Amino acid sequence: MRVAIIGSGPAGIAYAKALARRGVVPTIIDVGESLPAPRQALVDRLASLPPEQWNDADRDKISDNPMLGRVRIPQKMVFGSDFHFARERAFGCTVSRPPLPTATFARGGYSVAWGAAVLPAYRSDIASWPIANEDLEDSYRRVMADIPLSAARDALEHDFPLYTSDTTPLPLTNDARELLADLDRLVVKGGSAPFLCGQARLAVDAAKCRNCGTCLSGCVYGAIYSLEPEIDVVEKQGKIIYRPGLYVEKFEEDADGVFVLARSTKTNEPLKEKFDYVFLAAGTIETTRIALTSLGLYDQTVLMETSQKFVLPFLRLKRSALEWPKAVALASLFLDFKMPDLSDKWVHAQVSTTNDYVLKSLGVPPWHDTVRRRLLAPFFERLLVLWCGLHSDHSPGIALELEKSKDGRSMLNMRALSEPDPGPAARHVARHLAPFARQCRGMIPAWAMRMSTAGGGNHIGATLPMRERPRGSQETDRLGRLAPYKRTHIVDGSVLPSLPSTTLALLQMANADRIASNVQFDS
Repeated sequence: MRVAIIGSGPAGIAYAKALARRGVVPTIIDVGESLPAPRQALVDRLASLPPEQWNDADRDKISDNPMLGRVRIPQKMVFGSDFHFARERAFGCTVSRPPLPTATFARGGYSVAWGAAVLPAYRSDIASWPIANEDLEDSYRRVMADIPLSAARDALEHDFPLYTSDTTPLPLTNDARELLADLDRLVVKGGSAPFLCGQARLAVDAAKCRNCGTCLSGCVYGAIYSLEPEIDVVEKQGKIIYRPGLYVEKFEEDADGVFVLARSTKTNEPLKEKFDYVFLAAGTIETTRIALTSLGLYDQTVLMETSQKFVLPFLRLKRSALEWPKAVALASLFLDFKMPDLSDKWVHAQVSTTNDYVLKSLGVPPWHDTVRRRLLAPFFERLLVLWCGLHSDHSPGIALELEKSKDGRSMLNMRALSEPDPGPAARHVARHLAPFARQCRGMIPAWAMRMSTAGGGNHIGATLPMRERPRGSQETDRLGRLAPYKRTHIVDGSVLPSLPSTTLALLQMANADRIASNVQFDS
């Protein structure tokens, strides 16, 4: 049996591993772009040295982000490169202009640039789905068995299980540890307005961490879990066949198989190849384009849902000496809470201490002692940053529409929508957190809130949502199948019916594993 998976991101690799457990060896068709060679050479050189031997020029280069200080919330770079943003490619058929989110053609998908945060969805956040949390629990365990996890046994477990016993928490900075101690006194586990806090759950191998402080740009030591090296592992194990350099335009299904129509990204040579089954995991934007093109659905608006992100400063009365760069720059703590007067959906916040992104945003050179740094130290040594997220019910969407270009190509256009306005919900979050901040000897200046643009952080999905009884050509069944098809399944974030405020990668991987474990193949 020949099976193809389109895409190599979290959902695609989770799906491939689940198929391997069933004795199926899929072919992964992928554009598969990698970090440019000069930048990779720098990464390899720094990886061979302890952080103490890095020079400032190399640190500046590997953490370069020209968007810092120019936009309210900058996009993340990977070792100073933006290769993972697939905005302008000659072969591409998606039009996405800043500040809209963009697809990625990176080998390993957006896992090459993520913040490594992992948390399962809570049952009330997926209550409207055609599947329940119980349908995902075995998949969560299987996925987490392959992911290194920095986490602690704490109050978060009351509603967000770890799904693994193999956890090694990274050390917290003094200010994060003191805030956690204060928040622990305020934890409310039950009732209509729970408030939970705990150490951030990060897909990080603590044994590889060298406390170099450049986490937000990537880890040269490979401590942050990425699907890119996983591709090499499963390929060497004979669990997949990996075919990079191919851009899928559409598929055509008949009674006994599915044709994949693609082009070489280098030569533009067309390819048409038949498989028994095809699984789309190219990421929400590209998967939606492929599906709409295959269905011939032109000039129809498709809603892509988002999880609105925003940043709140948290100022503590007590000043803590800056430990960065000899510290982890990823999220330190998670705050998860409900506000019954808003909805029954959870709000998720990640607390970070001062790092290079914060310093650069303040105009402070991160590697040098300057007069400006000394003057601002009393401020940033009291500062923590809350990266907050809302459920898609309270977040504006993005309109997608497939059109025929003048040269006959099928192009997917994107347009930001303004409704629902996330401002009132975000301000409500700030007001809700204010008394907790005061009890922790701090304050949240809501006036300094920074809102991301629609789709910020690439928390997007729900374009082809699963339904118990799909209606229309843009809804899928519990196994990710669009109505006309029997052998083509969609397995990434496109099929999530809504987006929780909590992290999405783990949820997407678990759902992909669930589909792969339940799909029935013809003998």
